[in-house]
Amino acid sequence: MSKIGSRQFRWLALKAATAVAPPLKRRYPFYERVVPLTQTGETQVVTERQPLPLTSAEAAYAKQLDQPLPETVERSIALVRLQGATVLGSTGAVIDEERGVLYQSRYTADRYGPHATFHDFIDVPSARVSKSAANYFSMVSEYRGHRHFFHFLFDRLPRIHYLLSRFGWGDTPFVVLTNEHPPEFQRDIYRFLEARHPNLTFVAVPERERWHLPALYLIDDMQPVRRTFLPPDTVEFLRELVFGGYGLSPGPATRRLFINRSDTRKRSILNEAEIWPSFAARSFESIAAERLPFREQVALFAQAEMVAGPHGAGFSNLLFAPHGTKVLEITNLERVKSVYLLLTKALGQHYVPVIGGKGRRDEWFRVDPQQVEAGLQKLEET
Repeated sequence: MSKIGSRQFRWLALKAATAVAPPLKRRYPFYERVVPLTQTGETQVVTERQPLPLTSAEAAYAKQLDQPLPETVERSIALVRLQGATVLGSTGAVIDEERGVLYQSRYTADRYGPHATFHDFIDVPSARVSKSAANYFSMVSEYRGHRHFFHFLFDRLPRIHYLLSRFGWGDTPFVVLTNEHPPEFQRDIYRFLEARHPNLTFVAVPERERWHLPALYLIDDMQPVRRTFLPPDTVEFLRELVFGGYGLSPGPATRRLFINRSDTRKRSILNEAEIWPSFAARSFESIAAERLPFREQVALFAQAEMVAGPHGAGFSNLLFAPHGTKVLEITNLERVKSVYLLLTKALGQHYVPVIGGKGRRDEWFRVDPQQVEAGLQKLEET
């Protein structure tokens, strides 16, 4: 049984157990009734529009995507204030224990449907802890998935900026709730935020506790394309936060980086040895981004003239590459995505895709060396 299948099985078992024995909900809260987050509490909404100009080559690539890319992206950012809500330290789910409901964001409903899933409730017992009066803001996220580099940078971290910049709360004291035992790169970023914004205090919610809060604020951000297409001021906020925290700066753009995924379990290139000569001839250096401390990743990409490699979270570091960096992303036939095209558009970088063959079950795939060579030539001409 796969990992996801195992989680689903345990989730179904928990669902059945709490239905048969409702007192179990005192340790394992589980609610099937879903209430849209923006339809409860006090809600403020900011709507903004951002042009998404595509070159003819990018437009041709976009036609292969599951969903077309709009000429203009409309972004809806909602700030919701809840009274008497509870945050689960295990998953970040927000519930109302008195009413027996799960609050659901628009993004979650769009992705999974209007119902509870194994991302909301897991078989970890929790003790209810009532907290004192304060303004709380939650960044607690999915069980285990909260450590994911990409999702933290693009799905969660921008919400801090939206809270401070879109709704006039830049000087208001907030207790920011985080997952217990965050990875080092997240601890660094939280430290940078506290230094830059003294009104923010970061506190971890233990996995086996659920915090009942007098006033909880949440950002529910929604747009028709992936969140890597960030607003310009959010891009600069994130870059300045990390560069300033580490004492780094972008440039000079002299390095050519090939993100190597040969030692990962998914999405590696089977015939990498056949395509490597094209990169070696252009002075690319092969890196395993996930093995490097976050500061080293930022420092490397801050000097990137070109970045290439198979689709993966390592491309998230384009956030720290100079404007104008040239990017070659190699994908398998089933992994034609807009994620990093949109990130390069937000950053003023240049993007060239190369689409390989069908992936195996683990998404390892082969790519035509001639296509790679043609893609690199196109990148050099950009």
